Amino acid sequence: MLASAGCNLMFMPDVAEIYPNGAERATRIDVPGLSRILCGEVRPGHFEGIATIVAKLFHTVDPDVVVFGAKDFQQLTVIRRMVVDLCMPVQICAPCVVNTTHQHR
Repeated sequence: MLASAGCNLMFMPDVAEIYPNGAERATRIDVPGLSRILCGEVRPGHFEGIATIVAKLFHTVDPDVVVFGAKDFQQLTVIRRMVVDLCMPVQICAPCVVNTTHQHR
C-alpha cells in the first residue's frame, strides 16, 4: 500500500529499539500546562506518551523538518512546546489537510 502511494522508505523500529529497558522503566517527557488540560484531563499520561515517543523518534532520525496534520490541535501544540523547551533543532510544519475522498458536490 505504501509503495503504491509513492513511499520509498519507512522507519519502523522494534519496540526494544525504542524502549531498550522496557516502556514501564523509560524516562518520560512531560509538557506541563498543556498535557493535563482539555483531552489530557480525562486521558492521564496520553500526551506524556506522545511527547516521549516523538522525542525518541526525533533523536533517532534527526530530522530538519517534520510535517504533522493539524487535526489534533492539542497534540500539535504539545509537540511544538516540547521542541522549543528542549531546544530541538527541528522545524514543525502543520499544513491544512483537505480530505478529498469525502468532498460534497
